[in-house]
Amino acid sequence: MKYSSNTGLFNRKCLSHFFVIEFLFFFLLIFWLSANNTFSQTSVKISLPLDRTVFQQSTANNATFQLAGQINYYYPSSMGSTLEYQIESLSRTGEVIATTQSWTGTGINYATSSGFFNKTLTLSTGWYRISVRYNTNYSGSIKSNAIKVGVGEVLFAAGQSNAQGVEMGGSNKGGIPDLKGNYDCINAVNQNCWCKQTYDFPIFKQMEYSAEDKVSRIAPNGNQTLWCYQALGKQIVDKNTNVVTPVVFFNAGSGGTGIDNWSTSAGNPNGTTINPLGGYQNCQSNFADWNSEGPQGHPYRGLKTGLNYYGGMLGTRGVIWHQGESDTKENTSEVSYRDKFRAVIQQTRNDFNSNLGWAISRVSRLQYNENIITSDAVKRGQAYINSSASSLSNITWGGYYSDEIADRLPDNTHFNASGLLKLAELYATGNFAGNTAGGNQGGAILSLTPVEFNNRPSLAVNVTRPNTGEITMTVSGSHNGYKWVKNEGKISEAIYFTQGITVNNDGTDKWRCYVSDNKGNVAITQEVALPVREAIVVGTECPSGTFRPSSDKITCDEISGWVFRDNANGPYGVVDVYVDGYKKNTITANLSKYYYGEGGSRGFASNEGYIYNVPANASWRDGVNHTVSVRQCNYNVDFASASLNCPTNSGGPSCDNGASPFSMTSVNYNSSSRCVEYQFNANNLSNANWSIKQGNTTLYSGSLPQPITSNTGTVNCGVTLASG
Repeated sequence: MKYSSNTGLFNRKCLSHFFVIEFLFFFLLIFWLSANNTFSQTSVKISLPLDRTVFQQSTANNATFQLAGQINYYYPSSMGSTLEYQIESLSRTGEVIATTQSWTGTGINYATSSGFFNKTLTLSTGWYRISVRYNTNYSGSIKSNAIKVGVGEVLFAAGQSNAQGVEMGGSNKGGIPDLKGNYDCINAVNQNCWCKQTYDFPIFKQMEYSAEDKVSRIAPNGNQTLWCYQALGKQIVDKNTNVVTPVVFFNAGSGGTGIDNWSTSAGNPNGTTINPLGGYQNCQSNFADWNSEGPQGHPYRGLKTGLNYYGGMLGTRGVIWHQGESDTKENTSEVSYRDKFRAVIQQTRNDFNSNLGWAISRVSRLQYNENIITSDAVKRGQAYINSSASSLSNITWGGYYSDEIADRLPDNTHFNASGLLKLAELYATGNFAGNTAGGNQGGAILSLTPVEFNNRPSLAVNVTRPNTGEITMTVSGSHNGYKWVKNEGKISEAIYFTQGITVNNDGTDKWRCYVSDNKGNVAITQEVALPVREAIVVGTECPSGTFRPSSDKITCDEISGWVFRDNANGPYGVVDVYVDGYKKNTITANLSKYYYGEGGSRGFASNEGYIYNVPANASWRDGVNHTVSVRQCNYNVDFASASLNCPTNSGGPSCDNGASPFSMTSVNYNSSSRCVEYQFNANNLSNANWSIKQGNTTLYSGSLPQPITSNTGTVNCGVTLASG
């Protein structure tokens, strides 16, 4: 043992790894960090709106929505960090044609305690690309994921198979219109939700042509093809050359169903119905290969759930209705059809919105017993709904001349490719090329009064009790229902049902909340990606220069090591102590410490050592597992870490001070090198005796030859040497 009067350090000579190996390790570490650009792990993600979302434009041709997201590894604004967003206008094919909003941070709400941000945006009709960037003095400018967002038309389809679409395999292959190019701004959710009780988390996709069955779907029920809807979307986009009008479609059709199926299931959500063309129970459990979740409430359930779910998130222009073929076969009367159809319309207005628009079709044609038949009674029932006699508002014609379209598949009921192009034209304009039955009827789908999206919940996220690693998430405003899911789960997979929840702030789960109003209309919050981190605490500007940090010890009592400087006359290195990803302390490496080489050779790190004596009341002395790590100042990469479980108020190694007014604390113990260093913590002592014990056995003892003054602050009492 040797005492160094200027440092108050005792050192025991012992074996360790040769210093050259240590030097090489840190050289390689610095090289790896540089090569992989891991000096910063800061990332920015927009989680609302969802990519390729289209919001229903209002009567003022605009929409208001939340731009929201999260920054991981961020700096407080006091350190010069800023958050900005940019909006670019896109063409119908997706190219940038203008900058609608250049980079600005005006009005963006940024929670510096959690890294979450949001901004209320109002945009006019158009197709846009939105980006967010985070600027710091330490990590430069980091851009978010770029999302595409539209303000345009949200349209639902309902009815039977000429609304839903049919399989295009076998003899029907190639029956979908090939538009010779896809518009980037025409979208759908490419998921099969037919006969489901709840729907998957929506992932919006561009509509892209495919002649194959089951490749391109339109949720919830359009599980066969794009049918006529990509062509209709193109008609809508091309109709206005002054502005890009993006479109998203949802298909709630159900093949073979009659008007009685729809009205019965609308009136009894727990009942079942029999398909009049197939003779089977609609959505029976073994129907095809579509994994039905039960026949109760179908076919109306698909439309209701679609309106509440997708319409609640986006709003809608209305429902395009194409149904009547089955009722021709059933000989449904005019009065029966109109009364049951009115009940369906009224139920959607009760269930979703009192002014939901409907664009209805005049349709009855099918081939039955090898004969093509139609029904004037069914068509009169449909016409009644679109007359003043019905007293129903916000109704218009969709496909008035549907029966007159002769272009059909071999079954003489369903449209072929050219027929679908004519159906799309009929929906969009009120007529189709070559029609000799009369002039324009309808074509005014876009004149329906829209239902606007107006449920915009924001989310407050607070980090609470960091020592136990929990966070609290709370949805703003008052809602009728709350369903918290993780990892983009669907509503039926909800875990919590309260406005606010507290969860462990670890792992990689991503949380959202579905909120609903008193009709069941749904909106979703932004994403909360775990772990939610506190702001990086910088304190002062980090020193400039090249440093090679080294950790010697990470325990419940002490964290120590060195930060070697390439420039011996330059500033001291600085290290940060993190617990579970949260910064707890900053230490300047300005202490003189010894290190040891092979055979007991000793080196001296002049003013390059650091020691952090862990306080007895540290929050992570709680008997819970924690990851404790050290990083070079402002580096978001650990150069050393340890998993610790520290007993409550463990307070460091035990000792018996007796009557002594001073203590000794271990400042370094390297288990691999078996090297131990101790430091006296005392004030104005002279001729003091000291000893180091293992249990009751004295291993070393001595006395202080001269007075010392310690400025180490409050530390734990002296130590008992561990084995070795």
